[in-house]
Amino acid sequence: MARYRDGLPQLGGGLFLTDSGQETALIFHDGFDLPLFAAFDLLKDETGTKVLRQYYRRHASIALQHSTAYAQLYSNGSAPSTRTS
Repeated sequence: MARYRDGLPQLGGGLFLTDSGQETALIFHDGFDLPLFAAFDLLKDETGTKVLRQYYRRHASIALQHSTAYAQLYSNGSAPSTRTS
Protein backbone atom coordinates (compact mmCIF):
# COMPACT_ATOMS: atom_id res chain seq x y z
CA MET A 1 0.00 0.00 0.00
CA ALA A 2 1.21 3.51 -0.76
CA ARG A 3 2.71 5.28 2.23
CA TYR A 4 0.34 8.29 2.29
CA ARG A 5 -2.78 6.75 0.74
CA ASP A 6 -4.82 7.13 3.95
CA GLY A 7 -3.50 10.64 4.70
CA LEU A 8 -4.73 12.49 1.63
CA PRO A 9 -6.59 15.73 2.44
CA GLN A 10 -9.42 14.99 0.02
CA LEU A 11 -10.30 11.88 2.06
CA GLY A 12 -10.89 13.88 5.25
CA GLY A 13 -13.82 15.89 3.95
CA GLY A 14 -12.12 19.26 4.42
CA LEU A 15 -11.21 21.92 1.90
CA PHE A 16 -7.76 22.09 0.36
CA LEU A 17 -5.99 24.03 -2.37
CA THR A 18 -4.17 22.42 -5.28
CA ASP A 19 -2.19 23.70 -8.21
CA SER A 20 -4.30 25.85 -10.51
CA GLY A 21 -2.97 25.57 -14.04
CA GLN A 22 0.72 26.25 -13.55
CA GLU A 23 1.83 26.08 -17.18
CA THR A 24 -1.13 28.13 -18.40
CA ALA A 25 -0.41 30.86 -15.84
CA LEU A 26 3.33 30.89 -16.62
CA ILE A 27 2.72 31.17 -20.36
CA PHE A 28 -0.26 33.51 -20.57
CA HIS A 29 0.11 35.62 -17.41
CA ASP A 30 3.88 35.67 -16.90
CA GLY A 31 5.00 35.49 -20.54
CA PHE A 32 7.26 32.41 -20.38
CA ASP A 33 7.92 30.24 -23.41
CA LEU A 34 7.61 26.68 -22.10
CA PRO A 35 8.76 24.03 -24.58
CA LEU A 36 6.06 21.37 -24.96
CA PHE A 37 4.03 23.13 -22.24
CA ALA A 38 6.52 21.85 -19.60
CA ALA A 39 7.14 24.01 -16.52
CA PHE A 40 10.04 21.82 -15.37
CA ASP A 41 12.12 23.40 -18.14
CA LEU A 42 12.37 26.47 -15.86
CA LEU A 43 14.42 24.41 -13.38
CA LYS A 44 17.45 24.53 -15.68
CA ASP A 45 18.56 27.90 -14.27
CA GLU A 46 18.27 29.95 -11.09
CA THR A 47 15.90 32.54 -12.59
CA GLY A 48 13.41 29.87 -13.62
CA THR A 49 13.74 28.12 -10.27
CA LYS A 50 12.91 31.39 -8.50
CA VAL A 51 9.83 31.83 -10.70
CA LEU A 52 8.56 28.35 -9.77
CA ARG A 53 9.22 28.97 -6.07
CA GLN A 54 7.26 32.22 -6.28
CA TYR A 55 4.38 30.42 -8.01
CA TYR A 56 4.19 27.83 -5.21
CA ARG A 57 4.58 30.47 -2.49
CA ARG A 58 1.55 32.35 -3.85
CA HIS A 59 -0.53 29.20 -3.51
CA ALA A 60 0.81 28.39 -0.06
CA SER A 61 0.02 31.95 1.05
CA ILE A 62 -3.58 31.63 -0.16
CA ALA A 63 -3.93 28.34 1.75
CA LEU A 64 -2.54 29.95 4.91
CA GLN A 65 -4.88 32.93 4.60
CA HIS A 66 -7.83 30.56 4.46
CA SER A 67 -6.54 28.04 7.03
CA THR A 68 -6.75 25.16 4.60
CA ALA A 69 -4.42 22.43 3.37
CA TYR A 70 -2.28 22.83 0.26
CA ALA A 71 -1.58 19.75 -1.86
CA GLN A 72 1.50 20.75 -3.82
CA LEU A 73 2.34 19.01 -7.08
CA TYR A 74 5.88 19.50 -8.28
CA SER A 75 6.98 20.27 -11.82
CA ASN A 76 7.95 16.67 -12.47
CA GLY A 77 4.38 15.56 -11.74
CA SER A 78 5.11 13.94 -8.40
CA ALA A 79 3.56 14.82 -5.06
CA PRO A 80 6.00 13.70 -2.36
CA SER A 81 4.23 15.45 0.49
CA THR A 82 1.07 17.24 1.47
CA ARG A 83 1.45 20.14 3.87
CA THR A 84 -1.18 21.79 5.96
CA SER A 85 -1.20 25.25 7.47
